[in-house]
Amino acid sequence: MNRVLTLGLNVPRRGLSQLVSTHKTSSPEVQIEIPKRIQRGPTDILRALSSTLKPDYTAPHYRYHDDPFLIPHSSMNKRSFSLAKESGRKAARYFLQKYPESFKYDPADPKIAAFNPPEKKFIEENDYTEEDLLYFINNVRVIDAQSVFNSIHTKGVEVSQKTILLLLQLMSFYNCREAETINYLEELYFSHKELLPKKTWTDGNLAELLFEMLEDKDTVAYSAYIYGLAKHIHVEKAFAMYEEMRLKELVPSLHAYNGLIHSVQYMAEGADHRWKLVTKLLHDMQANGVQPNLITFNNVLELCSRLGNARMGKNYALKTLAEMRKLGIEPSLATYMYVLRSFCKTKGPISTILREIIELLDEKVLVPQEARDFDFFLWAMIVCNEHLFNKDVAYKVNELLEKNPDLLGSSARHSKYYYHFFKLLAETEDIDGYMLVYNKYVPNTYIPETSIYIETLQAIDLNDAFRYLPQVWSDIVTSMIHERNSAIPGSVLSLTARFQSSGTPEDDKLHQQIIEIARHTRDRWNASRQRSVNTFHVPIMMNAKDIGNMIQTFINGSRLDEAWISVQHLIERQHEIVGFSEASPLLNFVQRACHAGEFNQALYCAKYCAEIGHISVPDWMKQQAERYAFDQKILEELDHLTAKSSTAEAKK
Repeated sequence: MNRVLTLGLNVPRRGLSQLVSTHKTSSPEVQIEIPKRIQRGPTDILRALSSTLKPDYTAPHYRYHDDPFLIPHSSMNKRSFSLAKESGRKAARYFLQKYPESFKYDPADPKIAAFNPPEKKFIEENDYTEEDLLYFINNVRVIDAQSVFNSIHTKGVEVSQKTILLLLQLMSFYNCREAETINYLEELYFSHKELLPKKTWTDGNLAELLFEMLEDKDTVAYSAYIYGLAKHIHVEKAFAMYEEMRLKELVPSLHAYNGLIHSVQYMAEGADHRWKLVTKLLHDMQANGVQPNLITFNNVLELCSRLGNARMGKNYALKTLAEMRKLGIEPSLATYMYVLRSFCKTKGPISTILREIIELLDEKVLVPQEARDFDFFLWAMIVCNEHLFNKDVAYKVNELLEKNPDLLGSSARHSKYYYHFFKLLAETEDIDGYMLVYNKYVPNTYIPETSIYIETLQAIDLNDAFRYLPQVWSDIVTSMIHERNSAIPGSVLSLTARFQSSGTPEDDKLHQQIIEIARHTRDRWNASRQRSVNTFHVPIMMNAKDIGNMIQTFINGSRLDEAWISVQHLIERQHEIVGFSEASPLLNFVQRACHAGEFNQALYCAKYCAEIGHISVPDWMKQQAERYAFDQKILEELDHLTAKSSTAEAKK
C-alpha cells in the first residue's frame, strides 16, 4: 500500500509523480481573465427562475383557492368571490380610519404610512391653520382639504396665494371628489369603463372659486385649471380658458395641451373642423417650444380613429406616425391600437397591417407606458375576427399575449378578447383544433358566454363530433349558464336526438352518456319548476320542440320508460310549455310503444297528436290495428280520433 497508488491501474507513486511533473512543464500557461461584474437588480433571480416555468392552464388564478370544491366555475361566482375579498380589505381600511386609537401598536421598522391610521382627520369644531391645509393637500385628502379651506375661509383667515394654487391643482385634477389613493385591484379588474365618457365636471365647484381668488393667474394656474376641465370633459370651458390664456400671451403646459387634444374628439363638430383644431393646437405647441410626448401623439391618433371618414383617418394617422419617427418617439401598444382602429374598419377594405405590427412587436419586450396600452390585444383580436376573419393571425396575436399575459387588463377586456378568439375559431377551425384550444382555456382562464357555447354546439353538429358533447355539457352545467338561457338546453337536445350508435363499444358508451344528458336536462327542468313554486325564482323555460328531441333521444337509446315520462310531461304541462312538438318523435314513440305492447301509452300520445294536428300518428295506429290486434275500446277511440280530424279538415 505504501509503494503503490491504486487508481484503477497499478502505477508506482514515483512514476506517477514523474508523469505529472512532465505534463506540468510541457503545458502552456493559461491566462485567467476575471469577467466584469454584471449589475443585477433585486428581482433578477426571481425573473430567471420564472423564465424556466410555463403557465399552468389547468390551475385557477392565484386570487382563488386552489381547491376543487372552492374554485368558482362561473363568471358571476368569480366576480363575487373576488369582490368579497376586496370588501374585506375595505372593511379593514374603514375601521383603521374610523377608530385610529385602536391601532396604536406598530412594530414595523421602517414605518409604513399606508398601513397606519391617518395622523389627522377633519373635525368641524377644531380651529385650523394654513399648515393643516397644506398637510391635507400633500396627503391628497381632497374632501378634508376642501372642508379645512371652507372652515378657514369662513373664519376670515388669510391663505397665501401659493397654497391657493396648490389647492387649485388638487381640486381641478380630482374635480373636488375624494381621490382613490389606495388601488383596490379586484375592483379595478372587474370594473367597466364607459366607451363614450360624459361630462363629469361639477359646475360651480371649489376649483372655479379658487381660480377666481388667485390674484396672479400665471401659466401654472391656467394649465392646472384647463387640464382639470379637459380631463372631466367640460370641453367648451376648457377651450374658453385656452383662448383667454393666449390673449394674455401665456404658454400652456404639456399636460394642458394633451388634455385639450384629447377632448377635441368629444366636440359636436365635423371631422374637418376637429382636425383643424388639433392641427392648430400642434402648431401652437411648436411655436411656444412645447415638446410633444407619447401621450400627445396617442391622443392625436385616437382622434384619427374617431373621425368617421376612414380615408381621412388613415392619411392623418400615417402623417402622425411619420412625425413621431421624426422626433424619435417610440410608439406604445396604444399607438398601434389606434392605427388598427384607423385602418381596419369592420366594413372597410381589408388591411393586413396587423401582420406587420405583430411581427414588429414579437421582437420587442413589451412594457405598458400608459393605461390605453391594455386595449391593444382586445382590438387586435377584434380585427382578426371582424375585419380579417383569419385564424392564423389570431393564433399569432394569442401567442404574443401568452408571452405578455399581464397586458390584457381588466375582466371586461379579458372576456371580450376570448369571446372574439373563440367565435373566430368556431367558424374557421376544424373541430379537433378548436377543442384543443377549448380544453386549454376553459374553464380556468375563460368561461364562455351563451353565444360561444351555442357556436361550439353548432361546430359539433356540423362535424358530427358527438364525442365532445359530454365534456361541453359538463362545462355548461358547471358554469350554470343553462339555467339562465333556455337556448343552451335546446341546442344540446337537438344534438342528442341526432345521435345513433354504430354498435361499437365506444359508441355504446357515448350513447349512454348522451342519454344521461337528456335525463339530466329533464331533471334540471323539474327542479327549476319546483323551486319556482316554493320561492321567487324564474324557472327554466322549455319548449315542446326540445321535449320532442328529448323523447327522440330516449327512443334511440331504447329507453321507452324514460320517453314515456317525457311524453307525460309534454301533455300534462301544456300550459307551461311553449309551442308544439314535431310529429316525428311522437310517431316514433307510438311505434315503439306499440311494438312493446304498451297500447295505452301509444293511444294517450295519439290523442294529443290529434289535438295539435298531427293526424298522421292516429292514422298510423289505425293502419296497424290488425298487426297489433288492438282491443275494441282502442279501435273505437282511434275511429273517433280519425273521424274528428277528418271533420276538422273538411271545415277548413
